[in-house]
Amino acid sequence: MKQTFTTGNKDLLIRKAADADAQAIITFAGDLFSSSDQVLTVPDEFDPTLEQERDFIRVHSRPDALILIALDGEKVVGLLNFLPANSFKMRHTGEFGLSVHPAYQRMGIGRKMLQVLLDWAAQQPDIEKVLLRVFHTNEPALKLYESCGFVKEGRQVRAIKQKDGSYADLIHMAWTVERR
Repeated sequence: MKQTFTTGNKDLLIRKAADADAQAIITFAGDLFSSSDQVLTVPDEFDPTLEQERDFIRVHSRPDALILIALDGEKVVGLLNFLPANSFKMRHTGEFGLSVHPAYQRMGIGRKMLQVLLDWAAQQPDIEKVLLRVFHTNEPALKLYESCGFVKEGRQVRAIKQKDGSYADLIHMAWTVERR
């Protein structure tokens, strides 16, 4: 599963992550966590070893899971990870996270990665519903998800407490697989 595309003057590649990408993903995540308050992790909480990151990649490399990276050359500029729910009664659902490096946002990378996920999910016989949680303050992400067919299903009020003491709600959204 590889997809190349051009955005602006950059040729980018979206593909499944592999063990060899562990260090590049750690670098990407570290950059992201230090430059955005729209993610759940703060830099002080993020210090994985290469082996821990490889384990993360392996868990998401199962047939019923997915991990994608967007690359500008060798640099990871986007990450999407999806896991199905574990319990029997929720196994028809799965949740994903999507992040794009701040310097690469609003270039269509998130939309491309999301479309790869939705196309993949539509081919998975056990996945019926794709879920996500997003900060209510992340308007560009909310617009992206809604434009791709996600609907708001709930709101977790004051779920996030920022370093400055302010709060953010988490919006729960879902996309339902349409089978023909």
